[in-house]
Amino acid sequence: MTLRVIIAGAGLGGLTLAHGLRRAGIDAAVHERDPAPESRAQGARFHIDDRGKHALHACLPPAHAELFEATLGHDSRALKVIGDMNGRLELLATNTFDGGEGRPEAVRPGHPVSRQLLRRILLNGLEDRVRFGREIVRFEYLSQGVRAYFADGGHTDGDLLVGADGIGSAVRRQLLPQAEVVDTGARWLGGKTPINTEITNTGVIDLIGSNFTITELDDLGMILATMQFREPPPSAAARLLPGLDPGETTDFLMWALIPPSDRLGTGFQTLGARRLWERARELVEPAHPTLRLVVEQAWPEQTLCLPLGASMPVDPWQPTAVTLLGDAIHAMPPNRGSGANTALQDAGRLCRYLAGGQPLLDAVAAYEAEMRRDGFEAVNASVSAMGDFLLRG
Repeated sequence: MTLRVIIAGAGLGGLTLAHGLRRAGIDAAVHERDPAPESRAQGARFHIDDRGKHALHACLPPAHAELFEATLGHDSRALKVIGDMNGRLELLATNTFDGGEGRPEAVRPGHPVSRQLLRRILLNGLEDRVRFGREIVRFEYLSQGVRAYFADGGHTDGDLLVGADGIGSAVRRQLLPQAEVVDTGARWLGGKTPINTEITNTGVIDLIGSNFTITELDDLGMILATMQFREPPPSAAARLLPGLDPGETTDFLMWALIPPSDRLGTGFQTLGARRLWERARELVEPAHPTLRLVVEQAWPEQTLCLPLGASMPVDPWQPTAVTLLGDAIHAMPPNRGSGANTALQDAGRLCRYLAGGQPLLDAVAAYEAEMRRDGFEAVNASVSAMGDFLLRG
């Protein structure tokens, strides 16, 4: 009998897992609480390294993987620090990325990737497997398998439930009620700005290149990072996945402010994108004119604000017909470039174990041992580095 896998959450990890399972001949259905694929801002770009790339190439159909590679940005191999020196933005320091296996405290070399574009690539080909507006709120074990219940009262049965439903995971809360997510007290208020002539003429693109860049603005930090596609997404998509709308049409600059929560006031999570953008403009008012321009020329509707949380390590638990991946179990701040990469790594590993032919619970146990080891190691490294990167004020 074909294994039936229920995936809660259509984020990067859940969708990657669904592709890999489909290629392995395993039935997988994805249930997402959002009413539509882009009913909320999906973020700008992230740093993908060998962990994420390996998982995507292992799980995706060849054309999808080729489109992912074709639309990466240029090499990202260092963290730059810039500052306002007598009215000029200048490079203050460069820290090379030299992380790898056994060195979780260091960022690995990689490339920028557009979150919106990657998610559209991942959704392509899964139209019959992803169901939006279907929030999984609880589960119960059956004599064989598991039943997942939706917020609307419906349910679905399967052999395995995978909680890929993010930092607020309902699956985790029931499976591991002792698991704790700590609010770091920092917030990510960020967006996307098209790289137009006016932005280019400031010299900031030449200054930072394709590298992740940080600067200080009084008591908050600011992050800048370009997304300059190797190949324009429209032409790459037409060549490799005809009919796919890549969403992205132009290079852009990702920016983010990292203010303490008290700088945003109460209720920031209920603010709409435009009001968040207006608040960001207020926060950068004392900054260098180039940094103000970056925020002023952003796409307002792409602004989002997120609390930065961190999962506390959890002692090993008995494997069951329910497991977790990504932020649902090991959420972390973004300063070591590991959040998305470990989620994708989880997806690749779980797919490999489920397709390996061993008994289900043995496969889950083997996956969870590696997921706990590497996931919480990455969390610890990210939290330890917060003072050096995100909270520089």
